[in-house]
Amino acid sequence: MVFAGVVAGSGAAAYAGLPPLGPGEFFYQFHGDVVLWGSAATSWGSGAFQLEAVPDDRHDDVLVTRAVDARRLPPALSRWLGRELRLYAQDGSSCTAKIAGFRLVGVAPLVPPLTTIWNGLRDRNSDPAPSADDSQEQAAMAEAAWNHGARLLVAEVARPKECAAPAWARGAELTAPVLAADEPVAASLDQLAIDAFRALPAWQHLQQGYATAPDRRGQPEPFWDCKNHAEPRVQRFRLSSRGGDHHLVSVYAVLDDADAARDRRLWAIFELDGPPDHPSLWLRNLTSGRSVPAGLDLQSMVDLHGDGRLGLLYGANAGNGLMLEAGRALVDQPGKRAPR
Repeated sequence: MVFAGVVAGSGAAAYAGLPPLGPGEFFYQFHGDVVLWGSAATSWGSGAFQLEAVPDDRHDDVLVTRAVDARRLPPALSRWLGRELRLYAQDGSSCTAKIAGFRLVGVAPLVPPLTTIWNGLRDRNSDPAPSADDSQEQAAMAEAAWNHGARLLVAEVARPKECAAPAWARGAELTAPVLAADEPVAASLDQLAIDAFRALPAWQHLQQGYATAPDRRGQPEPFWDCKNHAEPRVQRFRLSSRGGDHHLVSVYAVLDDADAARDRRLWAIFELDGPPDHPSLWLRNLTSGRSVPAGLDLQSMVDLHGDGRLGLLYGANAGNGLMLEAGRALVDQPGKRAPR
């Protein structure tokens, strides 16, 4: 099917299967350290939890830490001590740093039961942060934050002073990944991409449901991806990988709603082909529904294996995450998530 220069189908190789990420291929960073494992066990810790950060004007999370007894770690994790990582920034710049130690980190949003403890601390203190006299309440809040939030094993890295690469990391001994360059999107390409996006059967299906849904009544927006500022976001990347350059266009729209019937999300990756005066878009990947993260923000693209398959680094309401190509789909990697 051809629609306004859009080819529905795939001009890219239809990759069958997806090799799992090997040891050290990808880690997110968090507050200057590297998240080795996103579901740490309490038994790996040593000593009491320490309340490191409480909600303020910059964030709404409670942050706690605990020392690690390396003897209690699984060997696959403890062996990282002393190894080198290459740390990457979003712009592709990088530097190396050595793992100097481990610690446990808990990150929890300020929701019940943490709010009850937090309100008690604030009621007794004029200062926004708890005082040292509230050690029992602080300990209770730290334990509650660990039990009700993300539990991370992080590697503390000894990075050079000139190293400011706070996005993600991988083993320094591994082959350097291929990073995609973020390129400007001309107005004509932006419109072509939105036309391609709205020509997709998956978009049409969501539009049909929106057009007849009760939440459409009284709304001036004719399209589901215009409601509540869910406008499609178009981004362009150039990936110089195996087989030459790939010119990629990402288009997504996310209309979040607690009611699944009103929740509409769609994400498409197209390949850009043809001459500049008559370009075509070939559908490469498509993901819909709640496989598309709420609050999606595509940060960068990378080829981690050097085989032309995409890795998509994104931010979302639930934190930073990684999607990998598997055939015509994008598959989330929950074990690689980290708080923002």
